Amino acid sequence: MIFSTMKKVTPYDPSILRRENVLRFFGKIIEASHAVYGETLPSFMQSFVNAYTSWQETAADREIRQAILCADEAADNAWKGLHLYLRALAYHPQKSKVTASRVLFAVLEDDPDPTDLPYDEEYAILGRELEAFHSIPVSTRKRACAEIWIDQLQNAYDTFMTAYHKGLENHTSDALNVIKSCRHALNRAWNNLSEQINVLYHLHHDSQIDQLIDQYNTIINEFMDIDPHS
Repeated sequence: MIFSTMKKVTPYDPSILRRENVLRFFGKIIEASHAVYGETLPSFMQSFVNAYTSWQETAADREIRQAILCADEAADNAWKGLHLYLRALAYHPQKSKVTASRVLFAVLEDDPDPTDLPYDEEYAILGRELEAFHSIPVSTRKRACAEIWIDQLQNAYDTFMTAYHKGLENHTSDALNVIKSCRHALNRAWNNLSEQINVLYHLHHDSQIDQLIDQYNTIINEFMDIDPHS
């Protein structure tokens, strides 16, 4: 297709960035947009701008927000790592490990992926899954070499709950849950904006959109060089 070979915004998923780099990335995107269009941005950017503003104005204060995001990121990664590990272990050449992995994976397979859910729902699931893991005989967990993964998830869960309950001292649970929903909404708005820009350029070859693509891609290339785990 001609569209696939034309100039476009480079595909990029900012959700891989650590929390401190997320605002830097989107801040630079907003700055680049104003550099091209001036103070008033075009209507096709409004949903993205609204999502960015909502993210900036989440009810919880910055310190609480950062602590919760950091702890939630660690818990999300721990759950995903355990999930992937147990799925891979199902193909292990030793039958005893395969059998043990199936016992452990059964704890996860009836639940939805909790990492995209609001905090209340996610950590209810994680708490229930951790209880189930600890009820499984230690010998089974050791046979699957899963103890280190389960311990990592438990530690991440405990750290999050500490940060979350500290946040509840001054904020409602709804105010804290909006932190995650706003972050996900911002990522979706960015993906939609990138697609819109590519379509508009394909249809009109507008000079301002041409500049916008150049500036966005410069920013994306800069952040692609950042280790997402650093």
